[in-house]
Amino acid sequence: MRYFLSLFLLATFLTSCAHHRDVRPGADGVHRVQVQAETKQEGQRDSLSQASHYCETLKLRPAIVKEDHSYTGQLDESIYQNTQKAKEAANILLGGTSYQHEANQAASSLLGKAYTINMSFKCQ
Repeated sequence: MRYFLSLFLLATFLTSCAHHRDVRPGADGVHRVQVQAETKQEGQRDSLSQASHYCETLKLRPAIVKEDHSYTGQLDESIYQNTQKAKEAANILLGGTSYQHEANQAASSLLGKAYTINMSFKCQ
């Protein structure tokens, strides 16, 4: 019985941390999160979501101290953005088909996550 309880608690702990997997707690009360994403907007949403979840575990709310983003992709940024737009157009044309899923996977593996978002925050 103890074995199953220990296993359950370990599984709960591991899955609860997954929601803020990129958060690095700071000794000075300023925490940091760095994420990579296909778009700046997606990265900003993900970093804020992780900060919010981290602060919620402390029963607090996040306050952003600093946020910046940079393009870290292999292609020229304008080519990358145009390719992302083409991917969105293909999603509209192929919406709901198995081809859409395959096209998305191929484009994502080819393009990668080209934006890095760095955010510093405090829990208040």
